[in-house]
Amino acid sequence: NAGTPVGFGLETGDAFIGIFGSTAGRLRDTVDGSISMGTGLGDASKYLAVEGVFNINSIRNFGSNGSFDLKVHRIVYEDFYRQVGVAVGWTNFANYGTNAGGTPSSVYGAATISQLTDPENLDSPKPLIATLGLGGGTYRKSTSNGGVGVFANLGYQFAPQWGASTAWSGQGLNFGLGFLPDPTVPLNITLTYSDVTNNSDAGTQLILGVSY
Repeated sequence: NAGTPVGFGLETGDAFIGIFGSTAGRLRDTVDGSISMGTGLGDASKYLAVEGVFNINSIRNFGSNGSFDLKVHRIVYEDFYRQVGVAVGWTNFANYGTNAGGTPSSVYGAATISQLTDPENLDSPKPLIATLGLGGGTYRKSTSNGGVGVFANLGYQFAPQWGASTAWSGQGLNFGLGFLPDPTVPLNITLTYSDVTNNSDAGTQLILGVSY
């Protein structure tokens, strides 16, 4: 997805680490990066699962600040062709260090449907994935006032190694491209053009990510 939450998440046995670099924006005048790592607990198909993520918010000032995200999610429908997941999450529910917030503490709810558009093609079933959510904080049009914002995401895996997505973050329009160098290895390379309309607090940025 192009930078918004989704209704799916990590379960028991799942873990990831990602390294991200981004161009300068409104909040800083230098190129910087971040590192995220997370794991899950529970079974989203049977009961509930909880996903926890720890973020190192600056590679330039490594170790000086960080934040934590939390998500509770559940698969509410599943068959051969589609999955529907719902989640309630809290971005940046805790942090430490100078300017550790990065983005405001933000509670959200999201629902996601994944639908195979070519289910007979076992090598490339071409899932189409759509998300709709509500949230406060960074998901509002302006973080300087109260209220609730709407975010949405649409992604499509058009080939076994390639996927594209677009999203409204609640503040700006994002576009993303994902690449799997080897479909049998869970290494994902993403390029996101964030806030192309330059509306958000952070402004327009280009973000390169590598996650495993």
